[in-house]
Amino acid sequence: QPAYIPLGLTAQRQVMALDNAAEGFRVVMTGGERTFDGLDRMATVDFICVPEEQTADVPCLRNEVFGLQTLDYQFEYRHHLACDGASGGGAPGGVSPGTVLLILAPIFVALYCALGAAYQYRVRDARGADLVPHREFWRDVPLLIKDGVMFVVDKARGVAQR
Repeated sequence: QPAYIPLGLTAQRQVMALDNAAEGFRVVMTGGERTFDGLDRMATVDFICVPEEQTADVPCLRNEVFGLQTLDYQFEYRHHLACDGASGGGAPGGVSPGTVLLILAPIFVALYCALGAAYQYRVRDARGADLVPHREFWRDVPLLIKDGVMFVVDKARGVAQR
């Protein structure tokens, strides 16, 4: 016997705006375990935007609403991440890790090319196309990609035929 009673399933959820003027959103989960009286349990959680210093540690049960066929447990969770534009990664208004990657990747590619060409020129006394670092590898990349794609396609076809 579990130590909890499922109030609703995340697979059967709806997300919507709050009814009142408060900033935030509502999640309604249905498909919870039936009560002894045959009512379907469901959970409604209102995520309400508050300043970070007023963020609650846990949601609180606000109400239990008995309907003709349902028992709706209504929770309220006051949290700063429920605000429009809030993000859990880093400081508000900060730069996301994806943005950092998009900025740094071209810089590292340019450094790789410049330093590799300088090395080829100074150490190996290369000229022209021989200045490209790891030229043989880069020449083979399109064929390697084609081989990889064909391998995946062949495996997918083999699975589909079974």
